[in-house]
Amino acid sequence: MIKFDLKLLVPATAGVLLSFSGAADRVAFAPEKGLTLKRTVENRMTMDLEDMTLDLDGQDMTAMMGGLPEMSFTTTMNVVVSDEYVEVAEGRPAKLKRTFDTIGSNTVVDVSMAGEGESNETPTTSDLEGGTVLFTWDEEKGDFVASWATEGETRDAELLEGLVEDMDLRAFIPGRDLEPGESWDIDAMALGALLFPGGDLGMKGEEAEDMEMDMSQFEDMFTEMLTQYEDALTGLLDGERKATYEGMREIDGRTLAVISFKIDTDGSMDMSSMIADAIDKIGEITEMPPEFDLQIGAANLTMAFDGTGQLLWNPRRGTFESLTIEVDMTMGMELSMDIDAMGEAHSVDMTMEMAGDMASNYAAE
Repeated sequence: MIKFDLKLLVPATAGVLLSFSGAADRVAFAPEKGLTLKRTVENRMTMDLEDMTLDLDGQDMTAMMGGLPEMSFTTTMNVVVSDEYVEVAEGRPAKLKRTFDTIGSNTVVDVSMAGEGESNETPTTSDLEGGTVLFTWDEEKGDFVASWATEGETRDAELLEGLVEDMDLRAFIPGRDLEPGESWDIDAMALGALLFPGGDLGMKGEEAEDMEMDMSQFEDMFTEMLTQYEDALTGLLDGERKATYEGMREIDGRTLAVISFKIDTDGSMDMSSMIADAIDKIGEITEMPPEFDLQIGAANLTMAFDGTGQLLWNPRRGTFESLTIEVDMTMGMELSMDIDAMGEAHSVDMTMEMAGDMASNYAAE
């Protein structure tokens, strides 16, 4: 006769049940102190002009120019940094040392009108390249403070002002245990950060360096206005921004957490106040004559994104492994304004529609 020991049967049965219960996996930022990772970011965006109208004082200027011009632009960006986690806190670094190995972008604009075409290429570089920055968490400010890691650094301190510490993609994960099939919303600013990896990297084109005008004032104005209108800009990403945990998978000999993305947004923004502020600030910088007056009647920007992506998270290392995302995008602009300059008054009405695609690739090793 076979006898069962209940003391052994109960835990054994519980173990079997747990094995079928879909136990949660830990997907959280938790690197070891002293870990160094090289991050590579590659972004590409292509846009083509689909339609445009331009009326000056009620006259169709598009027709007078010989019809709709053909225009497209492609921008590529390549950023490589080496990050060392000098000190680590719960869910974030306490002190991070970042060396900017490579920073650059290139924009190609092709325009064809009335049978004649022109192509312009604008590469950019940054004085940050080759520099090392220390990001230190300031408990009182609740944010990171950037400083040069090398004593006696001769680079301009203004390069530090627009930098962002988080290149860990921490905003894409909830930082807790996840079960396969579990979904959550992605913050709009997390998607926006893909376009500006590491924040304002101080990239400048060769033409800007040759200009007599001090372009730093315009760059500061642009950065300030992005911060001022940040909440309004997030409205351009209204819609579905969903992440779903797909579970653990063996990929190239490593066990990685797989998170998929679905993006389907259709947002708009009233830019009249932003443009009016920009004109006032430009007038102050350029000392625009008082005879010039511009009134914005309407300025509406619409953007739509439709795409998918995948984030691979390395739970053993406690950081992301890679991220890929591809989206189709459309952009529309409606603008009407009245201009009074040098004793002449004019009205301008313009509409523009563009369409294209964007791809981002992040990797860490």
